[in-house]
Amino acid sequence: MRSVFFVLFLGTFLFANSLSEILKAGEIRIGVWNAQPPFSSFTDGKFSGFEVAMAKEIGRDIVGENGKVTLVGIDNVSERVTFLEQNKVDLVIASFTVNKEREKIIDFSMPYFAVAQGVLVNDDSVINSIESAREKVASVQKGADFAINFAQKNNIKFIEVEHVNDQYKLLKENKVDMMINDNLIVLPYPILDRKVIVPKNLRNVGASSYLAVGAPKNSPQLIKKVNSSLVKLSKKQFFIDTFRNTFEIFYRGELDPKYFLLEDIYRIFGDSDSK
Repeated sequence: MRSVFFVLFLGTFLFANSLSEILKAGEIRIGVWNAQPPFSSFTDGKFSGFEVAMAKEIGRDIVGENGKVTLVGIDNVSERVTFLEQNKVDLVIASFTVNKEREKIIDFSMPYFAVAQGVLVNDDSVINSIESAREKVASVQKGADFAINFAQKNNIKFIEVEHVNDQYKLLKENKVDMMINDNLIVLPYPILDRKVIVPKNLRNVGASSYLAVGAPKNSPQLIKKVNSSLVKLSKKQFFIDTFRNTFEIFYRGELDPKYFLLEDIYRIFGDSDSK
């Protein structure tokens, strides 16, 4: 039984393409979201978005101008790992958060994006800081470790619900005092609903999580090449320019790139990481 399990486990990534195989084929397949704007979306037969532009640049840097970069649509969270396991893609660039559990089964590049927590309240709320949020009640999503940790650390009571829509409903019904989730999730609400706000002091709170490019487990050469591409993109201001052309438009200027982009890290560590 143990030998069968070992063979099955080994076979998970047995047929993943190595960097040399990708170069030989002249094609790299990269998984991106079908419907997660402004990261990526598929409309009228075309992909567009921040991570789409990034995928195309990284792909071209790996296979060259004469190579082929094929974008493969991803519909849900689980497909990001299974598509790598089943060799449907060579890389995944789909708001992939790095954590210890995922690092056991796939490889990650250096991060390219940071996400913290944000707090949404009704426009007549007295909550405008962490201090004023203490002892109040928040809604959080089940399994949202960063939001839950932020609430616990700051003595904020919380109710766990399944979906973001459930959080918003509780807030609108005044059954909770606030809604805590990723800042990229809460910030669009005031654009659509003038009766809710994200206070300036609560737009970027708690511990940050980091997004990185995913690759099959044990792909050191491929990851090294991706890291090299990320450094090159940073040096030519790709991340800042693309952020302005995607996120700033989508969020109506409500996002400050300094809270999300990692340009300072690239400047400090980029050269040594790319060697």
